[in-house]
Amino acid sequence: MNIRVGGIIVESNRVLTMKYQYGNTDVYTIPGGNLEFGEALEEALIREYEEELCILTEVKEEAFTCETLRDSEKTLHQLYWLKIREGKPEINRAETSALAICWLELDKLDTYNLYPSVGTYIKESSNLKGKYLGDVQQKWF
Repeated sequence: MNIRVGGIIVESNRVLTMKYQYGNTDVYTIPGGNLEFGEALEEALIREYEEELCILTEVKEEAFTCETLRDSEKTLHQLYWLKIREGKPEINRAETSALAICWLELDKLDTYNLYPSVGTYIKESSNLKGKYLGDVQQKWF
């Protein structure tokens, strides 16, 4: 099983995502990544944001946990609420293949191809603090 951390930043009712394209399909990810050996979850998340988006962040609190399954590979996603401490998000091409940074409207988040597919859960987050959501139905492209 893989373990991935992700950070949710909301500003002006928009959620920070990274845009990728698979074939002709736009896919948006909650920024984050995999842990390095011996790394704590929150440390990995702060590192990923600094490396890929060139910003310093601060973990506010745990959001929720979910899993995705692709073929026989399972990934556990631990998501946190973050805030930007310093900087303006910009893509670091040396660290990610993302095409762009996109601020998606919170109210429409569940209409995008999002990885992990947690748009509905982010919108309902006040009731989900620290909850395990199980497997989320993830589209793969």
